[in-house]
Amino acid sequence: MAKILKKTKIIKVDADKCTGCRTCEIMCSAFHATPKYSSNNPAKARIQIITDRLNNKWLPVFAGEYVPAECMGKNKYIIDGKEYDECDFCRVVCPSRDLFKEPDSGFPLKCDMCEDVPPLEEPMCVQWCINDVLTYEEIEEEVEEEDALKDIETKVQLLIDKYGVKDIVDKITRMTRDDYQEEVEQPEVEIRLRSLVDQYGLDYVKDIIERMTQGGSKKEAAAEQEELEKKLHSLVDKYGLEYVVDKITRMTQSG
Repeated sequence: MAKILKKTKIIKVDADKCTGCRTCEIMCSAFHATPKYSSNNPAKARIQIITDRLNNKWLPVFAGEYVPAECMGKNKYIIDGKEYDECDFCRVVCPSRDLFKEPDSGFPLKCDMCEDVPPLEEPMCVQWCINDVLTYEEIEEEVEEEDALKDIETKVQLLIDKYGVKDIVDKITRMTRDDYQEEVEQPEVEIRLRSLVDQYGLDYVKDIIERMTQGGSKKEAAAEQEELEKKLHSLVDKYGLEYVVDKITRMTQSG
């Protein structure tokens, strides 16, 4: 397959400048609070400062992907005379530690670069880093089209599973209109779609969604029909066919 351009967001970390003020954790948790900025809890932040005060170590790490198992081996690193555990640099959410887990539910957290509408110029942690430890960049890189397809299809399928085919198609159709304007408050589905569009371009994402959702409405209707039939069978089993038919007949007459 051919290669296509993908826009990637990057946060560079200069750990030597970090003093452990943890402002980044506070602002991250406040931004992701519900409602936004209504509270702050550093334990809920998508960035954590790995701290060893006795050895003067402060290492900002961002939440990455969830993995179901911890790694088999761990290495030690000596950098500028300081010893680091391999876990210090690790971004994954794994069973061996509580880092990057929502403290109340235990659900994994992941850095989303502070996706918002309208988009922020920089993620909150970068904006509020007083020592310039964190710097934000956007780069364009060539990726295999096969990898891009898998990435987009996986994320779109998650949105379809959560919101349904119709909502996804409606939202991407609105985004392609010449008079489309981003609203201050937008649902998660549009924010996620906007993120894909920013990465790969509107036309490319639109074409993939159209291909994925061809016949999707029929599948969705069939699924709804199947669910309805299951519920009717359950009612028949519980109350009897004659009673259920009588109730339905009365409802249709009154309607």
